[in-house]
Amino acid sequence: MRNTLRLGVLLSLLSVPLFAVPTVPQRKDLVGAYYYNWYFPGKWKDLATQLTPTLGLYQSDSMPVVIQHIDTAAYYGIDVFFMSWWKKTDVTDTYLKTGFMKAPNKNKMKFAMVVEPLGELDTLDGKRDGIVDFDSAAVRAAWIEMFQYFKDNFWSDPSYLKVDGKPVVLVYVTRTFKNFGSQHIDSLKAHVGPVYLMADEAFIGAQSDPLTARNGIRNRFSVFDSYVSYNSYEAGLLVPGDSAIAYQRRVGMPYYQKWAEKTVFHPPIMPYYQDFRPGHPPLPGSDAQFKDIIKDIKALPQWAPAGDSLNRIYMVTSWNEWFEGTSLEPSKERGIGPCKVLRQAFVEQGIRSRPEPIQMGTQATLKLKSISKNTFVCLDKGAKGNAISLAACSQSPQSLVLIDLGNNEVVLKDAASGKYMSVYSDSLLYPMDDYIGTWEIFRISRQGENFALQSKKTGVWIKPAADASGSLIAKGGLDADAWFTPDFTTAAVAPKSARELFASDPHAYSVSFAGGELRLLTSRKDRMKITVSDMRGRALATRVFSGGGAYSLGRIPAGGVASLTVESDGVVRREFVAGPSR
Repeated sequence: MRNTLRLGVLLSLLSVPLFAVPTVPQRKDLVGAYYYNWYFPGKWKDLATQLTPTLGLYQSDSMPVVIQHIDTAAYYGIDVFFMSWWKKTDVTDTYLKTGFMKAPNKNKMKFAMVVEPLGELDTLDGKRDGIVDFDSAAVRAAWIEMFQYFKDNFWSDPSYLKVDGKPVVLVYVTRTFKNFGSQHIDSLKAHVGPVYLMADEAFIGAQSDPLTARNGIRNRFSVFDSYVSYNSYEAGLLVPGDSAIAYQRRVGMPYYQKWAEKTVFHPPIMPYYQDFRPGHPPLPGSDAQFKDIIKDIKALPQWAPAGDSLNRIYMVTSWNEWFEGTSLEPSKERGIGPCKVLRQAFVEQGIRSRPEPIQMGTQATLKLKSISKNTFVCLDKGAKGNAISLAACSQSPQSLVLIDLGNNEVVLKDAASGKYMSVYSDSLLYPMDDYIGTWEIFRISRQGENFALQSKKTGVWIKPAADASGSLIAKGGLDADAWFTPDFTTAAVAPKSARELFASDPHAYSVSFAGGELRLLTSRKDRMKITVSDMRGRALATRVFSGGGAYSLGRIPAGGVASLTVESDGVVRREFVAGPSR
């Protein structure tokens, strides 16, 4: 009887409709950094800096600088640039459009707008007093017009940051907003559609708790979608001997804790503070202390995730705010140590879910030999320390490591010192202590085992100097001096492995030299037209043939360079070939 009862209960349970268990959304953390597009020669002169960018006193729309910023920041763990924006007639708007928006590597970095309300909005109520009064009709109209401008110019860009499909906008110092409420956000969304608003509301005093903050929690609901705290710096709260981490733990962390417990809060990460203005004492910080700062921030509680797709954003103050001296961007004084700390915390520890933008590929250890000069590439032992091309290198071993990144991009590293080669502003090739992205990436043009290196940073070709200095320089055109050949006699790896790094596509054709003649070998059966031209574009030889086999294309003088044009099946391929070494 008891077994029959159990069976009946089991059958009744099985007859109950089963509902699918809802899947838990896969949320990820992001690392954002405040980015400033306001630099140009006059700006650097008007304001002082305590730290010097490694890239020099740049202009914010300089494309080599923008490309370098994106590659370096992405490599070291930044996912999003939060772009400071003052108004549509300001350089922060102009340089965003002419710089970052046109960068060829923009797909590596998301971006979002940061409204600076103490610019235009502050004055529209008739006075500049650090208060943005929404009782003013002019302020309310400008508020909506600003977001409409963002929608028309930025939100449709594939790189623009969105949370659950809503474009993200961060509004700075919303604690200066007076007579502001959810009705102004509702009105905004009625005009421009859904938008995800991050508010810089958390600070000291009454702003240290979202329940007492001016625009924090009202009637049990947050006014904005989420909150940030740009930084907690207040000169009057510093005590003698304060460091960035000591100040954060005493002043910042108590109110970060309150906001993180009660609202969606994206916590700040500031490595140090070194303002140029009088009355703003510095907050120094070492790399080891920065590591502890990040550790403290990551241990904060979380009231709720930011969205179905986003957990939280860690906000770095800053990537390049040089006037307040919080920059993570490499500087001559601090180097890339802080960047390496960030990468360790958010990339190497697997916190960030986005794949690394650059992955090291195949490596070959070899000697590089200039075809035109018959000299080897090595480091100068003298005061300059730049790379040079000499018949006999004093350095031992005389080898370099070529790292293939794929997509015809390589990195060149000195095997003895472990330093990476980079083109500097004086157009010489110098060793860098660490790998930091575009500075060390070269585009490679290959023909068999011979190759030429073009700086990704500047677009110029590496070649030995024409004078007696032997320096490796970066110059415009690709000519005979720009070609190198690998020497495997002292390679640390098997020659076959090194040669495979430079292999041509075997499915199309391969070019080689035999008996002083340029020969082409192909297994293709379709019609091919091969034209060999000199560097001035004059045809040296033309062959038309069908079917696989080996074909002679004529002679190229030793050390000479020619242009090879292959036309087949409607496709034209052009590359450079170099004659045999002298």
